[in-house]
Amino acid sequence: MKTENNTMMWTLFKKLKKEPIISVENSHSRFDIPMKFYLFVQDKWSKKMSDIASRLSKKKLVCSLGLFVILAGGICIYGISRSFINTAKDCIKIIPISEPMDAIGKSFVLNPKPFPISQKEFERIARFRMYLDSLGRSPIGKRAFDSIIGLRPGLMDSLVFIENYYKSNCKN
Repeated sequence: MKTENNTMMWTLFKKLKKEPIISVENSHSRFDIPMKFYLFVQDKWSKKMSDIASRLSKKKLVCSLGLFVILAGGICIYGISRSFINTAKDCIKIIPISEPMDAIGKSFVLNPKPFPISQKEFERIARFRMYLDSLGRSPIGKRAFDSIIGLRPGLMDSLVFIENYYKSNCKN
């Protein structure tokens, strides 16, 4: 029984053999070279900082840590306090949204604007649209219709929109 305990004890205190870590590199990555450069710079920086820190005494390390904490904390407190101070030149002016005089919209009806198209112009537009429709339906005029639509792709849509807009806003 004593030998079993000894072997169990030795297994607890026995040094573990470290296996070498095998790194898998992806040679197809386009970030391969910048990543290697970044790791190289990071390694150099850490070695330089550990070399500098190894030369300092414990008292100087604690003082430099305290100085760093005070400096970083001061910068954070300055940034936070600066956001609460309202200076006229640096702030964005917020204009409150106001409601219209009447929520129903009667003010828009009281001051109607004259309609931009007269009755004669509307009739000319409607006749032109009907002409283009008939031109597109006939086999002879199909080529002319296609060339017009090819040069002015949104013409038919615009004509239909104007006609619908005029009919919905004018009761003639």
